[in-house]
Formats: sequence, C-alpha cells, structure tokens
Amino acid sequence: LAAESFDRLRFRVGETVLYTCQILNAFPAPDGSTHVEVRATLYYDGKALGTSAPIKIDPGGQAEAKRLVFRSNFRLGEQSTPGDYTLQLTAVDRNAPDKRATATQTIDFEIVE
Repeated sequence: LAAESFDRLRFRVGETVLYTCQILNAFPAPDGSTHVEVRATLYYDGKALGTSAPIKIDPGGQAEAKRLVFRSNFRLGEQSTPGDYTLQLTAVDRNAPDKRATATQTIDFEIVE
C-alpha cells in the first residue's frame, strides 16, 4: 500500500479561509428540533487571537439531524503575521446531557506572504 502525503494547509495574508465541519449525533428536543452552536477560535503561537460569537446551526434543509453540516469563513487580515496558526471549532449541543454536550476539533495551517 502506498501512503499519500498531504501538503500542509497554506493561506496568504488577506485571503478568505472557508471551512466546513460536520456535527454528528445531535440530540433532538422532544419536538425533534436541534440546538447546536459553534464557536471558532484562532490561535497564533499558542495565544488566542479571537473567538467568534456562537453561531447556531440551522438544520433546515439538511437531510438529518444526526449529521449537521456547518460552513463558515473568516478573512486573514492584511496585518496577519506569517507563521503557524490553529483553528479550533467548539460545538455545543444545548439538548445533550452535560457530559456529551461539547465537542472540540482543531486544524493547523500556515500563513505565508
């Protein structure tokens, strides 16, 4: 078997970064509705640069609540320092029991000039 190697994610200063994630197994309320919110935090050199306001996922038009798709974006400012960054997404399911309410995922990328 041949292993594929993937290039590191690289973006240029001023670019818009588009991202998509999938929230699996959201807990439905008794009426079948879901209440999942996502926050994005951007880190540079281990320090948080900023966190978005919580964005509620609208399940309308999605095939099933067990696989909610979330898409968003952010722009890398012209003053962004080239280097290594981390995007952290935190999903909170307001219908879930406390022990299963929060999930966090990260991805590393690089900003180049």
